Amino acid sequence: MPNSLRLHASDRLLYFAPHPDDETLAGGGLIQKAAALGAQLCVVFLTNGDRNPWPQRVMERTIFLDSKARRRWGLRRQGEARAALDMLGAGGSAESAFHRAGLTRA
Repeated sequence: MPNSLRLHASDRLLYFAPHPDDETLAGGGLIQKAAALGAQLCVVFLTNGDRNPWPQRVMERTIFLDSKARRRWGLRRQGEARAALDMLGAGGSAESAFHRAGLTRA
């Protein structure tokens, strides 16, 4: 992370991630640094990750996905994201907003 970004324990960060895992891939360093300093941090997932069919088909070895399968996948993705935030030191800071299809209707 560039030294030009100075964070302090008194800072409050609101991080918007389009999908679960984007918080770690794009902002993991920032989140980890903020958490280590004790800054207030909230990560908002704009979608819950339930509409990502091709990786799900590969992982679950199936072609057909119904609404129950999508829900299961969304819960898995959310769990993975929460586990990643725990590893970054920012556990308990996540909120989910929409199912992917619901985001465009909002």
